[in-house]
Amino acid sequence: MTHVEEGVLQAYLDAEVTAGARADIDKHLHSCSTCAAELERMRSAAQLFREAMHDGDLAIAMLPAQARFAAARRVARMMPPPKPRRAFARAAMFIVGLGAVASAAVPGSPVRGWISDALVRVGLLAAPQTAEIPPLPESAPVSPPDAVESTSLAIEAAGGRVRIVLKNVSDETAVEVRVVEGDRALVEATGAAARARFRTGAGLLEIDGVHGGSVIVEIPRSVTNAVVTRDGATIYRTGR
Repeated sequence: MTHVEEGVLQAYLDAEVTAGARADIDKHLHSCSTCAAELERMRSAAQLFREAMHDGDLAIAMLPAQARFAAARRVARMMPPPKPRRAFARAAMFIVGLGAVASAAVPGSPVRGWISDALVRVGLLAAPQTAEIPPLPESAPVSPPDAVESTSLAIEAAGGRVRIVLKNVSDETAVEVRVVEGDRALVEATGAAARARFRTGAGLLEIDGVHGGSVIVEIPRSVTNAVVTRDGATIYRTGR
């Protein structure tokens, strides 16, 4: 039996598939216990993440956190694509990474304790971990005045197709499309553009609210059907 791909299951869970595709997936899930169990693990992992976000009651300094996230994404792009049927393990690893960022940005945050308890529940830790709040230095470090925010996100092609959608882009925003080697499409936003909202789906990456800064879109040479639009106007197209 052919199983539903992980990316398609994620799009189904996020309500990002068409009505016809949803009906086909529903039919498959009723007859395939493997895919049904995988979907339930993905749903549980998503719920665990939402609860972690809800319980965090301290604001994290966004500039250092975004820089760490951008660096983690760059490292992830150099690693082999993850194997399917591992959504729950990947979600757990993401929560571990989130805990490290939260701990580094706000030592002693209750998020650390919540994540520690959550990892005990799913069997990734033997016992909860605690940490004392270190004393504040006499002079807290600050970011240099020329520090630039940066956010990047990569997606894989779905059925040989990639669609990059830029919405609500201001006139002063610089947008550049590059054709590169590799197997993933990448969008890197710097400056004010790093604060835009990112949304992904199967073969889709949408950036909404780009007010200034710059956006670089990298399209793999191997993708034969790619489209990049800016506020509804096509700025790059390849294939049919």
